[in-house]
Amino acid sequence: GFSLAEIKGMVEAEETRATLRATRPGGDGIDPDTQRARFEQGLHALRSQLAVVEPKIEQLTELRADLVERIARMERRIADIDQPVKA
Repeated sequence: GFSLAEIKGMVEAEETRATLRATRPGGDGIDPDTQRARFEQGLHALRSQLAVVEPKIEQLTELRADLVERIARMERRIADIDQPVKA
């Protein structure tokens, strides 16, 4: 799961992105420096979210591999039990 600090960070990053979207200036006369700064803020927010999510994905991938291995082992044991006993 996610810690409270991780959840807080994800929410803050999403709020930053929402604020950037809501305050987006209209028209073609956007100052390039302002536009760049806004994109950099959005990029920072996205990277912070990714930094929270990636370790969780790695943990889930490892857990999945472990579960697949354990399932295969149990299926082999069941198959061994189901094999007719050779006399």
